[in-house]
Amino acid sequence: TWLPRNKNVAADFLPDPYPEVGQCVHKLLLHPARPDRLWQQNHCGVYRSDDRGDSWRRLDGNGLPSGFGFPLMLDPDDPDTAFVIPERSMEYHYGPGGRLAVYRTRNAGETWESMSDGLPHQAWSAVLREASAFDADSLYFGTQGGSFFVLADRETWVEAVRYLPPILSVEVTSWFG
Repeated sequence: TWLPRNKNVAADFLPDPYPEVGQCVHKLLLHPARPDRLWQQNHCGVYRSDDRGDSWRRLDGNGLPSGFGFPLMLDPDDPDTAFVIPERSMEYHYGPGGRLAVYRTRNAGETWESMSDGLPHQAWSAVLREASAFDADSLYFGTQGGSFFVLADRETWVEAVRYLPPILSVEVTSWFG
């Protein structure tokens, strides 16, 4: 049996802004260290559930310039740390103000901070849903414009590769020798 788990999840593009079903989920992740905690990036916001999806809390605002976007990354060791790359809106697929930025929360979405050091100031390019990854060493993402970025020291981004075709997905693996 399937049950809707959308309590408090908005779909403000529908006549009923809080329907039982019909939300447009872009990314849904379970935290590996805390299985009751789910994170969701969708058409109308960023959400967190601490009860396996029975109810959701909207987390955009508090420093996050837009709730719309596709990528969502979780720190595998810290259930309170998450990263999103917001876009202006569902109509405009680029960062708010044309600025590419990754936003981080370290307190489960209570506040967000921009991590834009090393990213281009004018980047009218989107990051697709599967075009980001996180591992123990770093965060990674690629843009539709063909640039690939790596978080070098947990605070500063480095453009590792440029002039690739649009990057649709990013996977990270560890090599053991």
